Amino acid sequence: MNSIKHLMLIASISLVGFTVAAPAAESDEATVRALDGGSSEVAAPASAVDSDEVAARASAGDSDEVAAPTSAVDSDEVAAAQKVVDDAVVTLQNFESDAKQAWFRENVSKARALFIVPRLGKGGVIIGGSGGRGLVVVKDPESGTWSQPAFYTVGSASIGLLIGAQESEVIYLVMTENGMSALMDTKFQVGADGSIAAGPVGMGAQAATTDMLSFSRSVGLFGGISAEGTVIQPDFDRNRAYYGKTVSASEILLRGAVRNADAEQLIAKVSATAAPR
Repeated sequence: MNSIKHLMLIASISLVGFTVAAPAAESDEATVRALDGGSSEVAAPASAVDSDEVAARASAGDSDEVAAPTSAVDSDEVAAAQKVVDDAVVTLQNFESDAKQAWFRENVSKARALFIVPRLGKGGVIIGGSGGRGLVVVKDPESGTWSQPAFYTVGSASIGLLIGAQESEVIYLVMTENGMSALMDTKFQVGADGSIAAGPVGMGAQAATTDMLSFSRSVGLFGGISAEGTVIQPDFDRNRAYYGKTVSASEILLRGAVRNADAEQLIAKVSATAAPR
């Protein structure tokens, strides 16, 4: 009998020990349930990433949408976009000081938009072909002010660089409503979607019926371009990186939906260059 009592005492002690030594995780779970009004659903423990997300939502006014962090790729794309903006300012300065670009200077104020490609050369966009990256700015027909830049690519397997050519600075003047509409599409093929002439060949009556006039300055041995078949299209990734959100060309150029303060020098330069003379 004493042996049986001894065994029961040990079992009782073991049971008490098990109850007291409940895992901390179960204790935390009980606390969560109590705070949650006895709900049977237990929230997963917050990680460091969760904490950062909560902080971001609080800073954004409890918004459900949390901005995605800027990646290294985005940072590189922003830097590349800003370089195009800065180079476009230099290109405008070069066209202003080039004695051969008198017709451009005298008629740029008539353009509805400018497509500036600081560097157009072999291998710029298409493997085995030619192209480059540039930007478009549009003039408001009522106020005469210029939009923020939208980034575009231009390329063709037969853009027509002369033998020995390296690269060129190119500015396209968009002259007509048809040219403007084409730029708002996801892809614009010169010759198929719009007529284009190498300036200043489009003087007088021809300029009024030509959608785009192209002007180029040589760098190295570049001697000119043949733009027939050239494909011009918005650079969606670069536009998204530069403005921090997904945005279309029309939202940038026509609606003024976004703004980047780092483009102000470009806008000021375009305004000065395209002012009526």
